[in-house]
Amino acid sequence: MSLRELLSDTAQDEGQASKTYGVVIGIVTNNKDPKDLGRVKVKFPWLQTSDESHWSRIAAPMAGPDRGAFFLPEVGDHVLAAFEHGDINYPIVLGALWTLNQRPPFNNADGKNNVRAIKSRSGHVLIFDDNHEENKEKIIIRTNKGYEIILNDGAEKISIMTTGGHQAVLDDANKEISIKTKEGNHLFLNDEIHRIQLSTSDGHMMVLDDESKAIIISDFALENTIDIAYGVHEITIASMSGNIKLQAPKGKISLSAKEIQTTSTTSTKIEAGGTTDIKGKVVNIN
Repeated sequence: MSLRELLSDTAQDEGQASKTYGVVIGIVTNNKDPKDLGRVKVKFPWLQTSDESHWSRIAAPMAGPDRGAFFLPEVGDHVLAAFEHGDINYPIVLGALWTLNQRPPFNNADGKNNVRAIKSRSGHVLIFDDNHEENKEKIIIRTNKGYEIILNDGAEKISIMTTGGHQAVLDDANKEISIKTKEGNHLFLNDEIHRIQLSTSDGHMMVLDDESKAIIISDFALENTIDIAYGVHEITIASMSGNIKLQAPKGKISLSAKEIQTTSTTSTKIEAGGTTDIKGKVVNIN
């Protein structure tokens, strides 16, 4: 017996199409439309037959030439169908249905209905969270592997995270941007305190600080530093337990200032491979 005959409530005159009104529940059997029109085929298990429907169009939130919302149901999904003017030759899928064995990916356990979401077969997720009572309104985009973007209205920031542990945060509430690798290499920019800070996982650091009018470069232990304090017009190069070297093997090192002062706590040595000239209006030795 054909699907047409099974769906007929009463015998029809020869040549007259069967009519089936109302909506019916079906299971998708095929979603590979040979004409690429976004159609599916459906079977109706309550008819106790393996016959498929004709190719069924799908009611979508938006559909037009080369535009619209494209969400094809998977084979095996339960759907709600109707027939155009009751004609079983022109089925239309109105929507999808969850069942006891095919449960929704999210729930409304607290009864507040704050979450709207889309989850794909592979596990990619788009979540709209309307939890304004706890100031947690946000949009979450997450891939199956865990790459994630969170647009957080509650915290006033955007967070980007990778599965490898790298992260970037654009924070309007604290007027800062933070980019950090898994190992702890960190770029920090803050408009509130007018500072840019770059640090490595071992703790080496560079700070550009507009508030204190200084640029500081240091190693992890603050043993070796370069401090450019442009507020007081001073540059300090310091090595607390090591040496400082100025080298120009094929060039010249020039020191020029209104006043130059050299002081050592033990000894001072000046050595040249050629001529050594010491000139001054007055030269005092000891």
